[in-house]
Amino acid sequence: MLVGVSGQAAEPQLPLTLDAASSEFDRRKEQLEFRDVRIEQGTMSISARLATSKELDFAAGRWTFSGDVQIHTDMGDLQADEAVLSFVDHQLTRAIVTGEPARFTRQMATDEGRLVTGTAREIDYDTGEGEIVLAGNASLMDGLREVRGGRLIYRLAEDRLIASSGEGGQERVHIVIAPPGKEESPSAPDDAGRETPQEPDEGTPEEPDDGTPDEVRDPGE
Repeated sequence: MLVGVSGQAAEPQLPLTLDAASSEFDRRKEQLEFRDVRIEQGTMSISARLATSKELDFAAGRWTFSGDVQIHTDMGDLQADEAVLSFVDHQLTRAIVTGEPARFTRQMATDEGRLVTGTAREIDYDTGEGEIVLAGNASLMDGLREVRGGRLIYRLAEDRLIASSGEGGQERVHIVIAPPGKEESPSAPDDAGRETPQEPDEGTPEEPDDGTPDEVRDPGE
């Protein structure tokens, strides 16, 4: 099933499409359910095994996704077990994802394609603020350093990280900095083909001649 939803805001917006293997209305829960669902809008995409919402509305809607949740945006990607997404004026405004752990990845356009990876039990992505909050055993790595703490705030546009111990101060901030790569030192000369000087072979000390003739062997033997 493919559903197209066009924006109604004053400024033109890209159409939003929903594709699913099946859909049904759960009267008991009064909600729509979509299985093996994928939602796309321009370069943004969301996929999951199950998506639910009270109504087919992206003007001011709230959707819940579960099962292998994958969210792709221009600023980064999210992978999680579950996600709650908010839409305003047919635009994704916020994504709260959870998992063991939930994961965030971002390929930087500079610094030779540096990859930023973050993990936490919960990741809150505010698209309007351009900010990601990682909470609960949070970690963020960029190839040069790793920062761990109870709560990490990553400001995407500034590529800036703010770390704190989180509520209760039980998870202290921990930073690991990798040393810069060292230039390879000139290789040592190859001694494989060089003859190693031999120490004089002292051998077995000669016994003093006691006058007894050595055994004479027949050359034909």
